[in-house]
Amino acid sequence: MRKTSQIPQASSNEASDLWSHWLLNTRHAGDSGHAAQIQKQLNGMRDRVLAGARLVPAMTLVDVGAGDGLIALGALEQFAGRLKVVITDISAPLLGEAQAAAMRLGFQHSCQFIQTPAETLTGIPDDTADALTTRAALAYVPDKIAAARQFFRVLKPEGRLSICEPIFQDAAAKLAALGLALQNLPNSPATNLARLTHRCRTAQIPSTAAEIQKHPLTNFTERDLVALFQMAGFIEIHMELHIDLNYGVPMNWPTFLHQSPFPGALSLFEAMTATLNREEQQQLEAHLRPKVESGQVTTRECVAYLTALKPSEAKHHGAP
Repeated sequence: MRKTSQIPQASSNEASDLWSHWLLNTRHAGDSGHAAQIQKQLNGMRDRVLAGARLVPAMTLVDVGAGDGLIALGALEQFAGRLKVVITDISAPLLGEAQAAAMRLGFQHSCQFIQTPAETLTGIPDDTADALTTRAALAYVPDKIAAARQFFRVLKPEGRLSICEPIFQDAAAKLAALGLALQNLPNSPATNLARLTHRCRTAQIPSTAAEIQKHPLTNFTERDLVALFQMAGFIEIHMELHIDLNYGVPMNWPTFLHQSPFPGALSLFEAMTATLNREEQQQLEAHLRPKVESGQVTTRECVAYLTALKPSEAKHHGAP
Protein backbone atom coordinates (compact mmCIF):
# COMPACT_ATOMS: atom_id res chain seq x y z
CA MET A 1 0.00 0.00 0.00
CA ARG A 2 1.29 3.43 -0.93
CA LYS A 3 1.65 5.72 2.08
CA THR A 4 1.78 9.46 2.61
CA SER A 5 4.68 11.22 0.89
CA GLN A 6 7.28 12.43 3.34
CA ILE A 7 7.96 16.14 3.71
CA PRO A 8 11.20 16.76 1.77
CA GLN A 9 14.21 18.36 3.34
CA ALA A 10 14.30 22.11 2.90
CA SER A 11 17.65 22.04 1.12
CA SER A 12 16.49 19.93 -1.82
CA ASN A 13 15.52 21.35 -5.20
CA GLU A 14 12.60 18.94 -5.21
CA ALA A 15 11.18 20.70 -2.15
CA SER A 16 10.95 23.98 -4.03
CA ASP A 17 9.13 22.33 -6.91
CA LEU A 18 6.86 20.48 -4.49
CA TRP A 19 5.79 23.54 -2.53
CA SER A 20 5.12 25.72 -5.55
CA HIS A 21 3.29 22.96 -7.43
CA TRP A 22 0.95 22.41 -4.50
CA LEU A 23 0.25 26.04 -3.66
CA LEU A 24 -0.26 27.13 -7.25
CA ASN A 25 -1.96 24.00 -8.61
CA THR A 26 -2.99 20.98 -6.58
CA ARG A 27 -4.29 22.90 -3.53
CA HIS A 28 -7.30 23.94 -5.62
CA ALA A 29 -6.94 21.42 -8.48
CA GLY A 30 -6.99 24.19 -11.07
CA ASP A 31 -10.55 25.21 -10.15
CA SER A 32 -10.72 29.03 -10.03
CA GLY A 33 -13.99 29.01 -8.07
CA HIS A 34 -12.55 26.72 -5.42
CA ALA A 35 -9.37 28.81 -5.38
CA ALA A 36 -11.49 31.89 -4.60
CA GLN A 37 -13.14 30.08 -1.68
CA ILE A 38 -9.74 29.07 -0.32
CA GLN A 39 -8.46 32.63 -0.73
CA LYS A 40 -11.35 34.01 1.31
CA GLN A 41 -10.47 31.67 4.15
CA LEU A 42 -6.77 32.51 3.87
CA ASN A 43 -7.51 36.23 4.01
CA GLY A 44 -9.22 35.75 7.36
CA MET A 45 -6.16 33.93 8.69
CA ARG A 46 -3.87 36.64 7.31
CA ASP A 47 -5.84 39.38 9.02
CA ARG A 48 -5.74 37.58 12.37
CA VAL A 49 -1.97 37.01 12.13
CA LEU A 50 -1.35 40.64 11.21
CA ALA A 51 -3.51 41.83 14.09
CA GLY A 52 -1.34 39.75 16.43
CA ALA A 53 1.84 41.29 15.00
CA ARG A 54 0.76 44.83 16.04
CA LEU A 55 2.62 46.47 13.20
CA VAL A 56 3.09 50.22 12.83
CA PRO A 57 4.66 52.15 9.92
CA ALA A 58 8.44 51.89 9.46
CA MET A 59 8.68 48.53 11.23
CA THR A 60 10.57 45.59 9.76
CA LEU A 61 8.53 42.42 9.31
CA VAL A 62 10.07 39.01 8.60
CA ASP A 63 7.57 36.61 7.03
CA VAL A 64 8.89 33.04 7.24
CA GLY A 65 7.68 30.44 4.75
CA ALA A 66 5.85 33.22 2.98
CA GLY A 67 4.73 31.20 -0.02
CA ASP A 68 3.26 33.57 -2.58
CA GLY A 69 3.34 36.44 -0.08
CA LEU A 70 -0.10 36.29 1.53
CA ILE A 71 0.86 37.83 4.89
CA ALA A 72 3.78 40.03 3.82
CA LEU A 73 1.96 41.65 0.92
CA GLY A 74 -1.18 41.98 3.02
CA ALA A 75 0.87 43.93 5.56
CA LEU A 76 2.24 46.21 2.84
CA GLU A 77 -1.25 46.84 1.50
CA GLN A 78 -2.49 47.63 4.99
CA PHE A 79 0.24 50.24 5.50
CA ALA A 80 0.51 51.46 1.91
CA GLY A 81 4.07 50.16 1.63
CA ARG A 82 5.31 51.97 4.74
CA LEU A 83 7.06 48.87 6.10
CA LYS A 84 10.22 46.95 5.35
CA VAL A 85 9.30 43.34 4.66
CA VAL A 86 11.70 40.40 4.47
CA ILE A 87 10.03 37.56 2.60
CA THR A 88 11.60 34.12 3.09
CA ASP A 89 10.82 30.70 1.71
CA ILE A 90 12.66 27.52 0.79
CA SER A 91 11.05 27.56 -2.65
CA ALA A 92 12.68 29.70 -5.33
CA PRO A 93 9.58 29.49 -7.56
CA LEU A 94 7.36 30.75 -4.75
CA LEU A 95 9.75 33.60 -4.00
CA GLY A 96 9.46 34.46 -7.68
CA GLU A 97 5.66 34.48 -7.39
CA ALA A 98 5.85 36.75 -4.33
CA GLN A 99 8.28 39.09 -6.07
CA ALA A 100 6.05 39.31 -9.15
CA ALA A 101 3.05 40.09 -6.93
CA ALA A 102 5.01 42.78 -5.09
CA MET A 103 5.92 44.39 -8.40
CA ARG A 104 2.30 44.35 -9.56
CA LEU A 105 1.31 46.12 -6.34
CA GLY A 106 4.20 48.58 -6.55
CA PHE A 107 5.80 47.37 -3.30
CA GLN A 108 9.00 45.84 -4.67
CA HIS A 109 11.19 48.56 -3.13
CA SER A 110 9.84 47.71 0.34
CA CYS A 111 10.70 44.01 0.03
CA GLN A 112 13.73 41.79 0.40
CA PHE A 113 13.47 38.19 -0.82
CA ILE A 114 15.62 35.47 0.79
CA GLN A 115 15.62 31.77 0.00
CA THR A 116 16.32 30.06 3.31
CA PRO A 117 14.88 27.32 5.52
CA ALA A 118 13.19 28.31 8.76
CA GLU A 119 15.73 26.31 10.76
CA THR A 120 18.57 28.69 9.80
CA LEU A 121 17.08 31.94 8.43
CA THR A 122 20.38 32.43 6.65
CA GLY A 123 20.95 36.00 5.54
CA ILE A 124 18.88 37.66 8.28
CA PRO A 125 21.02 39.36 10.96
CA ASP A 126 20.36 39.11 14.69
CA ASP A 127 17.94 41.54 16.35
CA THR A 128 16.66 43.14 13.14
CA ALA A 129 12.93 42.32 12.99
CA ASP A 130 10.19 44.16 14.84
CA ALA A 131 7.76 41.34 14.06
CA LEU A 132 7.93 37.82 12.65
CA THR A 133 5.01 35.92 11.13
CA THR A 134 4.22 32.50 9.71
CA ARG A 135 1.15 30.83 8.27
CA ALA A 136 1.27 27.06 7.90
CA ALA A 137 5.05 27.08 7.65
CA LEU A 138 6.33 25.72 10.95
CA ALA A 139 4.07 22.68 10.51
CA TYR A 140 6.33 21.44 7.71
CA VAL A 141 9.63 22.04 9.51
CA PRO A 142 11.25 18.86 10.89
CA ASP A 143 13.36 20.67 13.51
CA LYS A 144 10.86 23.02 15.08
CA ILE A 145 12.97 24.00 18.09
CA ALA A 146 15.76 25.12 15.75
CA ALA A 147 13.26 27.26 13.84
CA ALA A 148 11.83 28.74 17.06
CA ARG A 149 15.32 29.71 18.18
CA GLN A 150 15.97 31.37 14.83
CA PHE A 151 12.74 33.32 15.20
CA PHE A 152 14.01 34.49 18.59
CA ARG A 153 17.43 35.36 17.17
CA VAL A 154 16.25 37.64 14.37
CA LEU A 155 13.66 39.51 16.44
CA LYS A 156 14.65 42.68 18.22
CA PRO A 157 14.19 42.85 21.99
CA GLU A 158 10.44 43.33 22.54
CA GLY A 159 9.82 42.13 18.97
CA ARG A 160 6.55 40.27 18.43
CA LEU A 161 5.87 36.81 17.07
CA SER A 162 2.49 36.10 15.45
CA ILE A 163 1.88 32.73 13.81
CA CYS A 164 -0.94 30.59 12.49
CA GLU A 165 -0.35 26.84 12.20
CA PRO A 166 -2.65 23.93 11.32
CA ILE A 167 -3.07 21.16 13.91
CA PHE A 168 -3.47 17.70 12.39
CA GLN A 169 -2.57 15.35 15.22
CA ASP A 170 -6.10 14.78 16.53
CA ALA A 171 -7.44 14.01 13.05
CA ALA A 172 -4.59 11.57 12.42
CA ALA A 173 -5.14 9.89 15.79
CA LYS A 174 -8.86 9.48 15.07
CA LEU A 175 -7.99 7.93 11.72
CA ALA A 176 -5.69 5.45 13.47
CA ALA A 177 -8.41 4.58 16.00
CA LEU A 178 -10.97 4.15 13.24
CA GLY A 179 -8.72 1.66 11.51
CA LEU A 180 -8.63 -0.50 14.65
CA ALA A 181 -12.38 -0.26 15.10
CA LEU A 182 -13.11 -1.25 11.50
CA GLN A 183 -11.09 -4.45 11.93
CA ASN A 184 -13.61 -5.71 14.47
CA LEU A 185 -16.86 -4.78 12.72
CA PRO A 186 -18.84 -7.36 10.72
CA ASN A 187 -19.17 -6.84 7.00
CA SER A 188 -22.03 -4.65 5.83
CA PRO A 189 -22.48 -2.17 2.98
CA ALA A 190 -21.85 0.79 5.32
CA THR A 191 -18.83 -0.83 6.96
CA ASN A 192 -17.33 -1.81 3.64
CA LEU A 193 -17.67 1.77 2.35
CA ALA A 194 -16.07 3.06 5.54
CA ARG A 195 -13.17 0.68 5.00
CA LEU A 196 -12.67 1.90 1.42
CA THR A 197 -12.70 5.52 2.56
CA HIS A 198 -10.30 4.70 5.38
CA ARG A 199 -7.85 2.98 3.06
CA CYS A 200 -7.75 6.05 0.81
CA ARG A 201 -7.42 8.45 3.72
CA THR A 202 -4.53 6.50 5.22
CA ALA A 203 -2.72 6.84 1.90
CA GLN A 204 -2.98 10.63 2.28
CA ILE A 205 -2.04 11.32 5.90
CA PRO A 206 -0.21 9.44 8.70
CA SER A 207 -2.41 6.75 10.20
CA THR A 208 -0.32 4.84 12.76
CA ALA A 209 1.21 6.00 16.03
CA ALA A 210 4.72 5.65 14.58
CA GLU A 211 3.85 7.64 11.45
CA ILE A 212 2.09 10.36 13.45
CA GLN A 213 5.12 10.89 15.68
CA LYS A 214 7.54 10.88 12.75
CA HIS A 215 5.75 13.25 10.39
CA PRO A 216 6.36 16.99 11.04
CA LEU A 217 2.75 17.83 10.18
CA THR A 218 1.26 15.57 12.86
CA ASN A 219 3.91 15.21 15.57
CA PHE A 220 2.84 18.31 17.52
CA THR A 221 -0.24 19.83 19.12
CA GLU A 222 -1.19 23.39 20.00
CA ARG A 223 0.14 22.73 23.51
CA ASP A 224 3.47 21.70 22.05
CA LEU A 225 3.67 25.05 20.25
CA VAL A 226 3.30 26.87 23.56
CA ALA A 227 6.07 24.77 25.13
CA LEU A 228 8.25 25.19 22.03
CA PHE A 229 8.29 28.96 22.15
CA GLN A 230 8.67 29.01 25.90
CA MET A 231 11.81 26.87 25.52
CA ALA A 232 13.07 29.24 22.83
CA GLY A 233 12.95 32.14 25.30
CA PHE A 234 9.71 33.94 24.44
CA ILE A 235 7.43 35.49 27.05
CA GLU A 236 3.79 36.69 27.11
CA ILE A 237 2.79 33.66 25.04
CA HIS A 238 -0.87 33.54 24.09
CA MET A 239 -2.39 30.70 22.08
CA GLU A 240 -5.92 30.33 20.72
CA LEU A 241 -7.13 27.09 19.14
CA HIS A 242 -9.83 27.56 16.53
CA ILE A 243 -11.86 24.54 15.43
CA ASP A 244 -14.34 25.24 12.65
CA LEU A 245 -16.81 22.67 11.38
CA ASN A 246 -18.49 23.94 8.24
CA TYR A 247 -21.16 22.46 6.05
CA GLY A 248 -19.74 21.79 2.67
CA VAL A 249 -20.53 23.74 -0.46
CA PRO A 250 -21.25 22.02 -3.76
CA MET A 251 -17.99 21.15 -5.47
CA ASN A 252 -17.15 19.75 -8.86
CA TRP A 253 -16.23 16.09 -8.52
CA PRO A 254 -13.01 16.46 -10.55
CA THR A 255 -11.90 19.26 -8.17
CA PHE A 256 -12.60 17.14 -5.11
CA LEU A 257 -10.88 14.18 -6.74
CA HIS A 258 -7.68 15.94 -7.78
CA GLN A 259 -7.02 18.45 -4.98
CA SER A 260 -4.30 17.61 -2.47
CA PRO A 261 -4.72 18.39 1.25
CA PHE A 262 -1.11 19.53 1.78
CA PRO A 263 2.27 19.48 0.00
CA GLY A 264 3.46 15.93 -0.52
CA ALA A 265 0.05 14.35 0.04
CA LEU A 266 -1.72 12.25 -2.56
CA SER A 267 -4.92 13.53 -4.11
CA LEU A 268 -8.00 11.37 -3.61
CA PHE A 269 -7.61 10.16 -7.19
CA GLU A 270 -4.04 9.09 -6.52
CA ALA A 271 -5.01 7.46 -3.23
CA MET A 272 -7.87 5.54 -4.84
CA THR A 273 -5.61 4.39 -7.66
CA ALA A 274 -2.94 3.27 -5.19
CA THR A 275 -5.18 1.42 -2.72
CA LEU A 276 -8.40 0.28 -4.46
CA ASN A 277 -9.18 -1.96 -7.39
CA ARG A 278 -11.40 -0.71 -10.18
CA GLU A 279 -14.62 -2.10 -8.69
CA GLU A 280 -13.84 -0.56 -5.31
CA GLN A 281 -13.08 2.79 -6.93
CA GLN A 282 -16.48 2.74 -8.63
CA GLN A 283 -18.21 1.87 -5.33
CA LEU A 284 -16.54 4.72 -3.50
CA GLU A 285 -17.25 7.22 -6.26
CA ALA A 286 -20.93 6.20 -6.35
CA HIS A 287 -21.07 6.88 -2.60
CA LEU A 288 -19.06 10.10 -2.43
CA ARG A 289 -19.81 11.93 -5.66
CA PRO A 290 -23.49 12.81 -4.96
CA LYS A 291 -22.50 14.12 -1.51
CA VAL A 292 -19.67 16.22 -2.92
CA GLU A 293 -21.70 17.69 -5.76
CA SER A 294 -24.65 18.51 -3.48
CA GLY A 295 -22.52 20.05 -0.72
CA GLN A 296 -23.12 17.37 1.92
CA VAL A 297 -19.45 16.90 2.82
CA THR A 298 -18.48 18.90 5.90
CA THR A 299 -15.04 20.36 6.46
CA ARG A 300 -13.08 20.58 9.71
CA GLU A 301 -10.34 23.13 10.24
CA CYS A 302 -8.16 23.06 13.35
CA VAL A 303 -5.80 26.04 13.57
CA ALA A 304 -3.63 27.42 16.37
CA TYR A 305 -2.95 31.16 16.55
CA LEU A 306 -0.03 32.07 18.78
CA THR A 307 1.53 35.39 19.74
CA ALA A 308 4.61 35.94 21.88
CA LEU A 309 7.20 38.54 22.80
CA LYS A 310 10.98 38.48 22.82
CA PRO A 311 12.02 39.92 26.19
CA SER A 312 13.74 43.25 26.41
CA GLU A 313 17.49 43.09 27.04
CA ALA A 314 16.86 44.07 30.67
CA LYS A 315 14.55 41.11 31.20
CA HIS A 316 16.33 38.54 29.07
CA HIS A 317 18.96 36.45 30.75
CA GLY A 318 20.87 35.02 27.82
CA ALA A 319 19.80 33.66 24.46
CA PRO A 320 18.49 30.07 24.35
